[in-house]
Amino acid sequence: MAEPAAVEAVKIKPPHGKSLKFDGTNVERFLHQYQVAARLDKASGRDMAEQLFFFVDDGLLDVLETLEGYEPPDWTKLRASMLSYWGDIDIAKFTARDMIALKEQWIAKGGVSSVADYQAFRKDWEPIQSYLLAKDHIESVEEIRNDYYQSLSLAVQERIRDKLFKDDTMITTADRRFKLPKFEILKTAINDVMRRQTALIFEDSKVTKPAAATLLQDSNEVMRKMGTERCAKDVPQKDKPVPTMDDLTKMFKSFEQKLEQKFATGRQPQAQGSRPPMVCYYCHREGHGTSRCFELQKDKDDKLVEQRGTNFFLPNGALIPWDSSRLIRHVVASFQPPRATTSQASVEPATGF
Repeated sequence: MAEPAAVEAVKIKPPHGKSLKFDGTNVERFLHQYQVAARLDKASGRDMAEQLFFFVDDGLLDVLETLEGYEPPDWTKLRASMLSYWGDIDIAKFTARDMIALKEQWIAKGGVSSVADYQAFRKDWEPIQSYLLAKDHIESVEEIRNDYYQSLSLAVQERIRDKLFKDDTMITTADRRFKLPKFEILKTAINDVMRRQTALIFEDSKVTKPAAATLLQDSNEVMRKMGTERCAKDVPQKDKPVPTMDDLTKMFKSFEQKLEQKFATGRQPQAQGSRPPMVCYYCHREGHGTSRCFELQKDKDDKLVEQRGTNFFLPNGALIPWDSSRLIRHVVASFQPPRATTSQASVEPATGF
């Protein structure tokens, strides 16, 4: 009986004349490129095992010849042996330094301050976190909790602290210092703050911006000018007496007269950029009025203050006297429950407060 004809070997060539050589690193990449080249030449597994030494540095041949699947040639076993021997020395995809670099990059920008920033931050952060946990670079996410928190802007950190205090999840140590809760609780608080910020942005987008200034914006402008004039004339005092009802009546009459004069004479066209930025007389921050004040909306939601027209009242119904040199929100904060006084305690430096 005649012996079966031997199958002729197919020579494996690097694709498009490119060099293909294994130097002991990136073994998975080399094996993938080698298999592609063999498939293009329609080579068999035996061809791949027998010809592999042509594509390996001479200094590695002594090791290659000892691997299972080299002799007799068996590509499946030889490939597994190569991954087992050289796979563990491949370069790490991420290290803890990458996470620190990402945090410092956002701090240099002023921190994560918007929903869009937060989405971009998480897109870069979460693959690094997953890799470090999978490869045992870190034992748990609690090791990177502070880095995650410190990547946020100071304004967002303040809102998160308010949320943690409100939910009673902030940890207080025996010496009255504050520590961040577990990472999962912290992330839940951050997500809640971002969802609320998204809701406020959505509500603002539904309101069509008027071409001319509204009555409330004009009122804010007049109040700002009155505050500037009073601050320039008044002598700073440590203990300022509470205004009487007569003082308040005179003040509001003066305010009404200024409004009447402003609208009677008509608004004079101003050059673009000549008007000073609007200042909210609830939180004294620029760029918005009370109608879009995030702090006012938050305090109203928490039942800490009530607004009736241009007047503000404490939960006990007391009218908050107008004082241009003092934030209305400070008066509201001073009326909060005794729990708020714990914020005067020192904060543990490690949390980044």
